[in-house]
Amino acid sequence: MADADGIDLSAASLSVLRENAAEEGLEPTVWQGDMAQFTVDRAYALAICPFNALQELRSVDNRLAALDATYDALAPGGSFVFDLFVPDFEFICGTYGELLFAEDSRATMLPRDEVELLARASPFEAWHVTGGFSDEPLADGHTKQVWTLEKTG
Repeated sequence: MADADGIDLSAASLSVLRENAAEEGLEPTVWQGDMAQFTVDRAYALAICPFNALQELRSVDNRLAALDATYDALAPGGSFVFDLFVPDFEFICGTYGELLFAEDSRATMLPRDEVELLARASPFEAWHVTGGFSDEPLADGHTKQVWTLEKTG
């Protein structure tokens, strides 16, 4: 068993989590909060943002705020790991010529180069990306990109 804390924007999701955890005899430390605007009172060795959740942030400012908040929550030497869909070329071609706004879609498409620009603009000192949950470099054919950003200082 691992000592873990968590945040979620949805009070309903947290309620379900607490109910399911109680059935297993667990008492999770979770609170309602926005991943772009949170603070914690301890430093973590690892922070994860699973299930493509970072793609739910609609603006560059919110994505950078989430990276800043996570950086601040990490201990020196800590890592932030998150996964994202690789943008689907067929979807992009199918919507070419349509005026789409971020609020029209459920998730923002974040290609590798855009995520690298976010990493460069963040306080993280190092980062790398793999094609899925392996050590394999991101390449054509991968449907998932997994990023690790490191706080070295």
